[in-house]
Amino acid sequence: PYWPHLVVHVPDELATSQRPAALLINSLIDFSQVADDPENKLDTKKDAFNNLESAVEQFLELIPFHAQTFGGNTTTREVSDLAREIVVRCHARAAIQAGFPDRGVAVAKELFDLIGVDSEKNQLATADILFWAAHSGLANLVEHLPESLQATIENQVITLYAAARCEQSNGNEILADEMAQRAFALGSDKTNEQMLAAVRLDHWGLVDWADREYRRVITAPNLSAQQIIPFSIQWAELLNDFDRCEAASTVLQDVLTGSHGAVKNIRVMDSLGYSKEALTARQKFFLSRADKEKSNRKSERQALDKALDEYPEEIDTLIAYYHFPGLSPTDKERIVGLIKGALKKLQLRIDREPDAPNPYNEYAWLVANTEGDLLRATRYSKRSLELDFDSASFLDTLAHCYAAADNANEAIRCQVVALRKDPGSHTIQKNLQKFLSMQK
Repeated sequence: PYWPHLVVHVPDELATSQRPAALLINSLIDFSQVADDPENKLDTKKDAFNNLESAVEQFLELIPFHAQTFGGNTTTREVSDLAREIVVRCHARAAIQAGFPDRGVAVAKELFDLIGVDSEKNQLATADILFWAAHSGLANLVEHLPESLQATIENQVITLYAAARCEQSNGNEILADEMAQRAFALGSDKTNEQMLAAVRLDHWGLVDWADREYRRVITAPNLSAQQIIPFSIQWAELLNDFDRCEAASTVLQDVLTGSHGAVKNIRVMDSLGYSKEALTARQKFFLSRADKEKSNRKSERQALDKALDEYPEEIDTLIAYYHFPGLSPTDKERIVGLIKGALKKLQLRIDREPDAPNPYNEYAWLVANTEGDLLRATRYSKRSLELDFDSASFLDTLAHCYAAADNANEAIRCQVVALRKDPGSHTIQKNLQKFLSMQK
């Protein structure tokens, strides 16, 4: 819905430029307008796709690719390398959109050619291509893995999981589960690979497989409390994201009451920057969500009260309480007072640390979901993205700011980008559907 407004002036700005980049952009716009129209026939889409392919080929001819950097950190890679990867992925997905899945797979195979044979990043690069392929409707790509990379499926945990995800996307559930079990067994004595698997499976929203890996990692005897505590918190947030709130609450409760050897976890938290009160409030918030799922309003409210008793600035608790049905005017006034107090403290943090992105984001999130100065919240949300442009959660916040202002197009635009950054987030997916419904 936002795309036509976004690109309407682009052709005029590019005018008659014959530069490969300009031709590519114009061809992409033309193709998208044809492919997005359900009334257009296959031949029409094919013609537009052929024009796009010609522009892509002309563009890529001018961009050499250094295979050894593929799969590396995008902040350190050469712009031309990153541009080439993006264009190849865009080309493959355009083929899917045009109704040519086989062509899409053929194009996506080029990504394997860009992986350096001797690269230490082979494992993660290959796996991420397969995870992306499964997510993009190109799961058959797993059947075209080059011979030089085929061994990675059977001897590397994360690549075997990625291949399993492709099979799962193709409806081969039994085979996928069997492959995932093999991946789990393969990493039985490799804590680093277990940690990598947990994080990447989390990123792609494969909650059952990720849950199993997280559970194993936090009991690893060779990890310190400084490693286990952040991992446990990340695990709890994944479970909460997928509405497994009681399990999420239990994980945080174990963190708060547990120990590593003779050292209590709460003694380590301060050194890691975690507040015992804030984590306890978070645990109670998860418990309130579990009670809400059971339609137990009394217990839900009690849990919210306990969360605020522990930490009155727990933002999601304040939001949940603000929207709690049937609040008396006195209770509503109390919650609004707590919200204003939390915003004042966030403003003090912003004034004290003007280059820290989190306070800006938290301020914007609280206002967008309750009440307050929405213009300031939107400005702060944009500032958080200037400081941390790659954050899906910050984009989600900006989308909520636009939604609160009844700007559905901008809310959807930001949320689509957020979902690209964090494709496995159940919450971001749900919020996108909510914003799309604003247009109906």
